[in-house]
Amino acid sequence: MKLILRTLLLFLFCTNSFGQQISYTPKEKTILEFRTHFSENAYRGHSLREGTKKTLEECITLLDEDGIFSDLREIQEQMISEKWLTSKSSSIQGKMSNTITKAYNRIWKISEKYRNQSIHINSMTKLQVKLLKAIINYSQIEINRIDGPARFHASCFSIPTAAVNSYFCLLPLMDAIEKNNVTNSLAINANKLIKEVGMQSWTKPARKDDTQKNVVQVDRFRGHVWWVGANGLSYRSVFPAAIMMKSTAMVDVLSEVAQKALSSVSQNTYDKAFWVEGFTADGGGWGHGKQSLIWGYPVQGTASALTLMLTLKDTPWSKKLTDQNKEALLNYLRGSSWYNYKGFAPVCLGRTNMLYKPKEIKTKSIKLLKTILKNFKSSFSRKEIEELKQLKLEIDNNHVTMNTHDKGIYAGARYFYNNDDLVHKTDSHYTFVNMASIRVDGNESNFSSSDGYNFFTDDGLTLFNKKGNEYNESIGAWNLTAIPGVTNRQGQENLKPISNWRGYCSKYNFAGAATSTSKNAVAGYIHEKMNASSKVNVNDKSGLNDPNSIIYDVKAFKSYFFMGDYMLALGAGVSNLNTSLEGDIWTTIDQTYWSDQINWGGTRKKGSISKTKKTFQKKLNNKKEDIVWVQQLNGFAYGILNKYTDGEIILNAEKRKSKWTKLHPKNKKKKNLPQEIPVLQLSINHGKNIQKGKYAYFVYLENEFTTKKMS
Repeated sequence: MKLILRTLLLFLFCTNSFGQQISYTPKEKTILEFRTHFSENAYRGHSLREGTKKTLEECITLLDEDGIFSDLREIQEQMISEKWLTSKSSSIQGKMSNTITKAYNRIWKISEKYRNQSIHINSMTKLQVKLLKAIINYSQIEINRIDGPARFHASCFSIPTAAVNSYFCLLPLMDAIEKNNVTNSLAINANKLIKEVGMQSWTKPARKDDTQKNVVQVDRFRGHVWWVGANGLSYRSVFPAAIMMKSTAMVDVLSEVAQKALSSVSQNTYDKAFWVEGFTADGGGWGHGKQSLIWGYPVQGTASALTLMLTLKDTPWSKKLTDQNKEALLNYLRGSSWYNYKGFAPVCLGRTNMLYKPKEIKTKSIKLLKTILKNFKSSFSRKEIEELKQLKLEIDNNHVTMNTHDKGIYAGARYFYNNDDLVHKTDSHYTFVNMASIRVDGNESNFSSSDGYNFFTDDGLTLFNKKGNEYNESIGAWNLTAIPGVTNRQGQENLKPISNWRGYCSKYNFAGAATSTSKNAVAGYIHEKMNASSKVNVNDKSGLNDPNSIIYDVKAFKSYFFMGDYMLALGAGVSNLNTSLEGDIWTTIDQTYWSDQINWGGTRKKGSISKTKKTFQKKLNNKKEDIVWVQQLNGFAYGILNKYTDGEIILNAEKRKSKWTKLHPKNKKKKNLPQEIPVLQLSINHGKNIQKGKYAYFVYLENEFTTKKMS
């Protein structure tokens, strides 16, 4: 049946209304072949499964004679009577987006009933007439509402996806209309409007630049967060829209964008890089500005670019990977592997840090790796393919060190200068230091749908892992103003969740590191928090409405020295710049999962805390001791240098009530959330009035630790 239909469609495509053969260029003929493909296969079909839970029968029952879904009639009447179409309110536009998305997904579901079938225009069924009326009704509302930032998401992602799929479900009818073989005004109007909605993947939201005059150009997919990475190629149905419009020029643009997207950006090339979000030149990634989003946008945008290149293979638009493409891919696959240890990513790489994730997750770059090994092997040398095969094997086993490879490429010490990240990685331990500078955006928050408390994840956050999941387990009971490695003011009870798409950074430009090919490294930065939304040229400044004054006005010069299996952390100039604010200034050494016995003391006095103990708190200051140390069995050992540390050293080991549902709204849907979490917290309380204070502590990263090692 499919073969018969395909033959019929190709015949119809290649003949005019008089049955005469039409001559097509190779590109035009290829577009016709893609039209046949989309008539037989849904594009992003999962969007329909996720977009409506209504059955086909329910959608049909709800659709009235005038093309309005009965349960959406009241809100449509409200849209008209209260003039929602011209309202600039993001809340009102959001309600309209939700309504039209819901309606268009139902249109798509009903249209699927007619996929691969002809609609006889002169004898349409009642349902077919109602379907065309629904397309006209909801398209007119969508097209005529005011443009602006509130049109982002639904108007360029989900609604056009439903439109292009509905178009291709009805392709025989659409082709007949476009060949002027149909005089039915209802069908003609529906064809015109559904194409305009489908084209919103190219046109919405409007941009205040030259690309708005001509959306069919490469620069349309550059220079704006809405149009690069996953936002440019993954979520927008730009390719089926081009095929719907039978536009060779649109496919020309997408072909060029797909290849040029496989490149890198850095601080120094930001103004001229093809994409300002995606792979960074140091092997990491950016998304939503200069924000360390290693996995989401870089992977999704690149995967879509590779998929598009693969789709266009053996067509007039066929392209091979260039040397630049290959190097960008290799650099990212190597670099991104540092952001996963034993199946767990550092809790500072997105707005789901505080989502409960107890299970191992493969490094998400595995998606690109599989695509390359399956479809692009010819672009890489034999040695590189062997490397990638070994990398895939180690990712599958959730433990990437690539010990047979060159030192410093996959393990040892590595600095990611575009994100101010220093990583120290071996077979047995993993340390992650997330510094800050004004060059880099902070970790975003959005309390309505994701993390609302990403205040300190870019302030020298220092994570120590052996098992990999120490912080995935403990973060649900964290003191949110005692983040590991961070120097800041206490008072978590005063924190209010926020939406801040640019997060927080340091006021200072300085952050840097130097590493060797082994395990040695040195790093440092100047800490004084600022809201990254206040930087120039930020497109979304909603994060400036921040009521959390306690997070500001603390300064410190922070440095890190990795020497073999030791990390030495030194702080100077620790200062409270606003002593009128309540709360002592702390430097937290660690706040991790309490999984075993804790030993503590110095060279003279020692003690231990059993795992069975419910709560323990002790001030460890003893100026007679040069070093105060704390060790968790099978964990890490911490040593505080008394002489060079201002403040009280406080050890807490306690079983705390968890607050997962407060930290991330999606945790409310999770079952079997831990209600109580054992936490080990070691902090230095510098006091409220600290000025130009200091601290010095070390962490021994291996298992075997004795007091002899302290000397």
